[in-house]
This record gives sequence, structure tokens and C-alpha cells, in this order.
Amino acid sequence: MYKIQNYFLLLFIFQFLFIYDIKLSAETSNLILPDIKGLSLKEKPSFYTEANLYEYINGAADLYLNYKFKKLTVIEYKDKFKGAITVDIYEHENLSNGFGIYCSEKPADDNFLKIGTEGYYEKGILNFYKGKYYVKIASFGIKENEKNILINLAKNISNQLKVKIGNPKILNSFPDKHKIKNSEKYISMNFLGHSFLHSAFTVDYSLDGISYSIFIIETDTQIQTKNILENYMSFLKKKGVVIETNNDILNFIDPYYKRKGKLFIKFNNNHLWGLFSKDNKKAESLINLIDSRLKKI
Repeated sequence: MYKIQNYFLLLFIFQFLFIYDIKLSAETSNLILPDIKGLSLKEKPSFYTEANLYEYINGAADLYLNYKFKKLTVIEYKDKFKGAITVDIYEHENLSNGFGIYCSEKPADDNFLKIGTEGYYEKGILNFYKGKYYVKIASFGIKENEKNILINLAKNISNQLKVKIGNPKILNSFPDKHKIKNSEKYISMNFLGHSFLHSAFTVDYSLDGISYSIFIIETDTQIQTKNILENYMSFLKKKGVVIETNNDILNFIDPYYKRKGKLFIKFNNNHLWGLFSKDNKKAESLINLIDSRLKKI
């Protein structure tokens, strides 16, 4: 009787995993891709998971895994000669990580396209992201109408990925004034070189010739926020760092970033945010501005 119960339990687990895998891959494995003149579509896409991603992008696999990569779908078009188009659809755990991996590779200029949430084109390349998906399209030896072909293909794929268009909402909490355009990023781990700081959203600013960066760490619970702060304070005390407090804003010199001035930080239930600055008043003003904006999300 005990063996029979175990058998049915294992059967249920395998069925659950099979159904989950179908849901995970349905949007990418069932894509209806357009015909491209002179190119033939390979019958079946290739799939890669966390276990074998290195087989496809050996040197870059760790970066993608750091952004909680789940699955890669690879689709290929080829002609009789040397022309080819490869479509890589990276599926990550959530919007933050899809946004993060895209931002880690996008160029600094503002030559962006309205494809998915955002995309960009460079000769032979069109990349975009939408929700948890990061899509990379590369062409080889396509001599005529290459840009339009890639744009049309990207729009076709974007329309079939059934996730919402939009950046992570937390980005709305960053100040608008003096923001450096397209500088938003998501650091997935070891923020500021500290493993206990985990991940953070960052935006760069420039004012009166001085550049600075603001960060916001978002957590799921108040306990997680407190743990991050306690670990940071413990690290600083071991290094003999003096921690000051003014109107609920902590400030101190991080041993790793002495040249940047003091680090000013504040926290609430689910967020911890801050910036480096040598101007106390400016830093505290920005910290409080973010506080008010966080309350609106």
C-alpha cells in the first residue's frame, strides 16, 4: 500500500513538472514566424536551459545565469549560400531580470526602437526586451533590405510574446531632474561589491559637471530589508567605520568607495535607497525626494 501511494505521488510530481514545462515554453516554441524571401526556416527550434546554456554561449553564460535565466529558444533562417538570421529568445525569471540583462548589453546612445518595451538596431543586430524576455536577432550575409527584415521579424515576435510592455515600476521612484538619458540599470547581485546587498536598480545623474548614481534596493518583506541593513552595519563596524544618523538618514564612508564621499542611505519596509555624495544637503534632499516618490508606487 505504501509503495502504491509513493508511485502515485511520483506520477503526480512528473505530471506537474511536465505541465509547468509546457507553460514555460509555449510562447516561444509555438511562435508563428513570417516567411523571409530567399531564406528557409529550420523546422524545429533548439532549446537550452540553465544546465547547458554554456554550450551555446560559453563565455557569456554566467552573466545570463546571474540574471536568473530559465530557458533559451533558438530559431534559424538559412539560404543556399551564406545568408542566415538567428533569433535567440532568452526567458528570465521576471521583468526585473529581463530588463537587467537587456540593459547590461544595450549601447549608450539613444538610437532606440519602439519594439517590445525597448529595442535597438546596429548593423546586423536587432535586440529588444519585453517583460521577462530578451530577444536577440542577428543577420549574416543579408545584403538587401536587412534592417527592415529584422524590424519586421522583431515586431512579429514581440506581438506573440504575451507579456506586458513596460519597465519595472520602481524606476518611477527615481528623480527626473538631471537624469542621464537611458542610464537605468538593474544589478542582479553583489551590488557595490557586497554580497549582502543583493540586487539594485540604479540611475545616473549629472549636475554642475558632477556625476552621481542613485540606487534603490527592493525586497519582498520588511525582514529582508532589515537583514540587508544589519549585515551592512555589521560589515562597517568590523572595518571601524563611524556611522552617523540625521533625520533617519544614515551616512558613512564605505571602505570600498572612499573617493566618492559619504554614502547616504534610508530604508522603509520594502526598500533601501541611497547615493554617494560630498554634499550633505543635496544628498539628504534627494533621499527624501525618493522617499516621497516610493510612497506613490
